[in-house]
Amino acid sequence: MQFINESDENEIKINFFPFLKRKVNRKEVKCAKIVNYCFLGGWGIWLGTKYDVVYNTTGNKGLAIELQNGKNF
Repeated sequence: MQFINESDENEIKINFFPFLKRKVNRKEVKCAKIVNYCFLGGWGIWLGTKYDVVYNTTGNKGLAIELQNGKNF
């Protein structure tokens, strides 16, 4: 698995190869923050967390994004 995160002034790009490739326009983002999600172990896609879906490769910190429509990732 490979995780690539890029951003510029217009969008945030997430690539969790081979499962996910997504672009989010910054105008769609309500808030974004660095979080410590120490409850997870191992790599993978974690569903049903307080952040909705977590794409985890390594470590216990990540970027939590809340969209204007109420969805999270």
